[in-house]
Amino acid sequence: MAWLAYIFENPFLWEMIWAVVLTKAIQLFLVPEMSPRAQRFAPSARSAAMASVTLRVGMEFRWDYPFVIQLLIAIVVCSDAIHRRQLGSQVAQFNRLVQELKKQDVIYDLPQNELSEDAGCSPTQIIMGIVVGVIVTLAWRIFR
Repeated sequence: MAWLAYIFENPFLWEMIWAVVLTKAIQLFLVPEMSPRAQRFAPSARSAAMASVTLRVGMEFRWDYPFVIQLLIAIVVCSDAIHRRQLGSQVAQFNRLVQELKKQDVIYDLPQNELSEDAGCSPTQIIMGIVVGVIVTLAWRIFR
């Protein structure tokens, strides 16, 4: 049971959780009320979590090898989110192709109407997520 207490006392975990909770709250409560142009600045939860953990690892391990490894992991996660966004444009083209084939009666019935085109994050969403993650980590460090 000591390991369970250690997990719940871990600041890395709590900072990451608060970064994700804050970004999800922003996405849930503020983004639907925003204009479509302003919605591009909604923070990414995965980049907020990675920024929070990366900054905390850097502060704890004095910017040494663990920080470099965590930074590389964060770069991979954030670039994956951007590449998933590019996948969304390919899904849009696929959906248009399926609609054309349905009009020509080549395809009759599919189990799913359309694939979701909303995948990944834009670079501005990644940057906003990083900002949220850094703010949460610094606030945790200052006020805790």
